[in-house]
Amino acid sequence: MEIFWISTRGETFDPSDGHVWFSPIIPRDGNELLKCQNVYMDLFSELNVESPITPFSHPRSWMYRAFCFMLAFHNSRTDREYNLKVRQAYRAMVKVAAQNGWGDYRAAPTFQDDVMGAYSFNNHALRRFHENLKDHLDPNGILAPGRGGICPKNLRDNRFANNRRDEAILKGDKR
Repeated sequence: MEIFWISTRGETFDPSDGHVWFSPIIPRDGNELLKCQNVYMDLFSELNVESPITPFSHPRSWMYRAFCFMLAFHNSRTDREYNLKVRQAYRAMVKVAAQNGWGDYRAAPTFQDDVMGAYSFNNHALRRFHENLKDHLDPNGILAPGRGGICPKNLRDNRFANNRRDEAILKGDKR
């Protein structure tokens, strides 16, 4: 029954308390797949992070014109330093994906601001468009505030609070 534990909590992973996926969408091309693997392997080495690229991290091919390369990171209920390292790696992976023209398939709420921030064409035109729609359809910012990196007016100044908290922890501030 262990096969059904893949991508879930279970005793086969350490830590086994949960996981977060990073899933860049890459062109459906063998050269691009190898490039993606090499780029991320180099990044994991640079960050001194255990690589989630294994024989089981093959690209998903359910899309006609793209691959979804799903990489799992496990997290812990008790090891804050480990979780901080995972968050730093995820944010670095979002930046690397943007530099290579890859987007993230889906992101956990903690990282949605980072992913939306990667779509920076024309001074973040996509985010500005979404926020304009949100302001008109939900002027009080009640429905899913901040979801998908789209903040209502009253929360925009605090958009990157998670990133600032992580930076403070790195500098030794244990707030």
